[in-house]
Amino acid sequence: MIVLNNGDLHRFCQPFDADIDTIAFALSHINRYTGHVGQYSVAQHCVLVSEQLPRELKLSGLLHDAPEAYIGDVSKPLKALLPEYQSIEQWYHTQIDELFDVTTEHPAIKEADLRMLITEAEAFNLPLDEFPKAEPYSIDFKPWPAEVARLRFLECFQNYFDL
Repeated sequence: MIVLNNGDLHRFCQPFDADIDTIAFALSHINRYTGHVGQYSVAQHCVLVSEQLPRELKLSGLLHDAPEAYIGDVSKPLKALLPEYQSIEQWYHTQIDELFDVTTEHPAIKEADLRMLITEAEAFNLPLDEFPKAEPYSIDFKPWPAEVARLRFLECFQNYFDL
């Protein structure tokens, strides 16, 4: 069990009511690349991925990493070694999909997520020889402070939810 930022108790792999403010807060305070590139949040990553997707997938793209608000972020190389974690993560994807009527594991979202990974790696001057091959996006970005990432995430959610 964990205590969420809104004070609610969250029991792992138990049905729950997701709160978008709680998701936005948590994702804005979780750093990508296990923090090794500095403050670059999962929330900002989700916003950037969602902006690359067609209208009908924007909300799904925004929420594609929402499970991390409850179970944390695990780097992809480590995740590959943790089949039980992968099962737990899949359970959370199913919950988020049902609660928000989205498809967070859509192939177009997976492709956008991969392309954003390469875009980020280039922006942070990471060696690309260990990364999957994909075409980066032609976007230039700088990491946002956590509060900016939280507010942008919530703004996108409001915009996309009304589509």
